[in-house]
Amino acid sequence: MNDPPRASRLPTVCILAGGLGTRLGERVARVPKPLLEVAGRPFLHHQLRLLAAAGANEIVLCVGYLGETIRQQIGTELFGLRIAYSFDGPELDGTLGAIRRAREMLGERFLVLYGDTYLRLDYGAAAAEWLASGLPAMMSVLRNDGRWEASNALYADGRVLAYDKRAPRTDMRWIDYGLGGLEQAALDLAAAETSDLAELYRELASKELLCGFEASERFYEIGTPAALAETDAFLRSRPETLRLQENVRSRGIVRTVRERSDLFGQGTRYALAGATVALVYLLTTTALSTLAHLRFQLALAIGFCCGLVVHFTLQRTFVWGGRGDFALPLHRQTARYLVAAGTQYGLTAAGTSLLPAALGLPVEVVYLALVAILVSTNFVVFRNVVFHPEAETGARPIPPAEQARRSDRQSCGASPDQAPRGAAAGTPARATDPTAR
Repeated sequence: MNDPPRASRLPTVCILAGGLGTRLGERVARVPKPLLEVAGRPFLHHQLRLLAAAGANEIVLCVGYLGETIRQQIGTELFGLRIAYSFDGPELDGTLGAIRRAREMLGERFLVLYGDTYLRLDYGAAAAEWLASGLPAMMSVLRNDGRWEASNALYADGRVLAYDKRAPRTDMRWIDYGLGGLEQAALDLAAAETSDLAELYRELASKELLCGFEASERFYEIGTPAALAETDAFLRSRPETLRLQENVRSRGIVRTVRERSDLFGQGTRYALAGATVALVYLLTTTALSTLAHLRFQLALAIGFCCGLVVHFTLQRTFVWGGRGDFALPLHRQTARYLVAAGTQYGLTAAGTSLLPAALGLPVEVVYLALVAILVSTNFVVFRNVVFHPEAETGARPIPPAEQARRSDRQSCGASPDQAPRGAAAGTPARATDPTAR
């Protein structure tokens, strides 16, 4: 029998990362569950690195509780993955509701998993078997036989024949592992008011429309304090985690901060760009005046123009828009940049000429003070007026009051976020918890 065709790359992966994580208590009061530190890195880093190694390219993060914090920390590109964000509405959408809200971003076929699970399976093989099956949906399953909690799936010959997490049957031997796959058409097979992804899976299985992919390794998760500690210990022992930590130390500050879209990353890149431009200005002027024997004033003018071009290029490609996703076209950015830069240099020249005598201070002191003030001002101007990076305009912030109010609610159609009775930390029981998002 021939192996099923393997897709050249994974479909878009939808990560459900909007849950409250109430079982983790104070740990998630200010930090969303996907950003909890595990083995020295935010947990989502480990999950994204695993997906990148499996061949993923496009990620859609469905976020809700503290979702803006996730977007600021993770950004729009990490480990070679392009990352987009879909925010829940005023109320948490539930797992299926979150997917429906993001459906325009997901493509015709996509994979889906929970944001607190570390799934060790062959993602490429799962996508390929699903594609070969011709079915509109896929569920990964693990042989359970009631070892961790009640088995909730009936699986045979590459198909999930029945699935029910709320009222499992006695003949069910398998459990939902956590990775699924859906076509757009499958989203409409459950009633519009259905908000739980598990209910859609149940409906698909009852109609024999659910491909099954068998996983063989247990997975790890961070839904409880005990599971968090266990996952931390496991990931610290993995060679790829050690390599990741070593790579972070060795690749230097430029590459590290480029992955951050928060103020620290932006500010560091801005400072590095400024230092680079100063070096270009100095070297160009020196080379032209000493090697090319140009008049010093002419060398200064050419050096200034070169510095201006380098500065604009670095601001646009390095500081604010690693992939060029801007709200303004290039010509408008250029015009605003020239106005901002011209204003800065004009104020610096005027202040250096007028203020030393008026204040009774040395020219050098006034010049340095003006440069510090105007450089800081230009950071704000470039950030909010000139470049408008997509990362600053594409997400909807969630007010703190709304975040606090959400923490007292459950997602629509979801069961309470409590540990399943008798479940062991890190077992597949977590994969079926709707609040795991």
